[in-house]
Amino acid sequence: MEPLSGSRSCESSYAGSASGVIDGLLQRNGGFAVLDGGMATELERRGQNIDDPLWSARCLIDNPDLIRDIHLDYLRSGSDIIISSSYQATFQGFEKRGYGREQARELFLTSVRLAGEAREQFMKETHHTDDGGTDVNSNSGSNRTPSSGSNDYGFNAGTIGKKRNSKEGESKKFCTQYGREEAAEQEEKERPRMPLVAASVGSYGAFLADGSEYSGDYGDVTIEDLMDFHRDRIILLATSGVDLLALETIPSRMEAEALIRVLEEEDVPIPSWITYVSMDGVHSARGDPFEECVAVADRCNKIVAVGSNCVSPRFVQSLVTIAKQVTSKPIVVYPNSGEAWDDDKKEWVASTGVSEEDFASYVPEWRDNGASLFGGCCRTTPSTIRAIAAALRA
Repeated sequence: MEPLSGSRSCESSYAGSASGVIDGLLQRNGGFAVLDGGMATELERRGQNIDDPLWSARCLIDNPDLIRDIHLDYLRSGSDIIISSSYQATFQGFEKRGYGREQARELFLTSVRLAGEAREQFMKETHHTDDGGTDVNSNSGSNRTPSSGSNDYGFNAGTIGKKRNSKEGESKKFCTQYGREEAAEQEEKERPRMPLVAASVGSYGAFLADGSEYSGDYGDVTIEDLMDFHRDRIILLATSGVDLLALETIPSRMEAEALIRVLEEEDVPIPSWITYVSMDGVHSARGDPFEECVAVADRCNKIVAVGSNCVSPRFVQSLVTIAKQVTSKPIVVYPNSGEAWDDDKKEWVASTGVSEEDFASYVPEWRDNGASLFGGCCRTTPSTIRAIAAALRA
């Protein structure tokens, strides 16, 4: 397969244990991290027609540059983690649109490359470049090599590079005066903010494009069917060079169990988080008690964070409280704006939405209640993320 344009795009910027990816980020940030916001609804806001079974994945074909621009705007707004535009991308969905398996594979990798290119541009804008900052093309910062074929899409933001070398004498002096541990802590504080890239893995309902990710009603679909559906996409994205997988908008415990079994059977080499949909703040969208859903994730070592996404902000506090009683893993929350999706009309009902200011005002409460990772889902924007970052860093 011919390499995609922009040959170096997204190679993991962190190495080490599964939990270390998120734990290290939280430690560096003072106990919290900021995710990005909505992709599909932001594409719509910028004039794209995504009324299509592929939803936001359609723009991987029609307007990939806009996806990169949105990733970059989220990074500029304060995101520590950006999520690829692969939520509704599936081999089965691309096949329905007439794309062969190799073409579908390229589109998946395009979603990864676009996020990596946005990260690279962000690092250049924040002066972590070859002119005295981080060497964005260094291969010295990761000991994990993407699978065969994915190096063409790799991007490694590397280590501090020349910036670290220019301070070598100062670092040695500090080390002599205060000891090696203190010197290491000081050097870590000076490390530039390196955003993570998470590859989105949406639910089976997202592929169906009938709103069933908000109900979990898949008819006679079995857990084995769900495993077969998710397996190839997970393997591809997990070996594409991203930092972690975002298993998101999951409506039921059964689908979570299917995803986890794939992670374990395939010994997926990177960490994942899993986030559920809830329509009432105490159950999954399918009606499973939320504590049972969290417990499923808590038992899997490959899951490093658990929580909820695309839920109304008014349910987040309850969901965080329940999760905190079940797990010690970081809790991730990225609700929608509070508006409701009308699948018959294929539009968002705005009457229940909250303003960006109101949305951000909830964040300190969620943090105080035990959440660690915060972002937005549908109908949230870079302005929303900027407000969340400001609320957390105030």
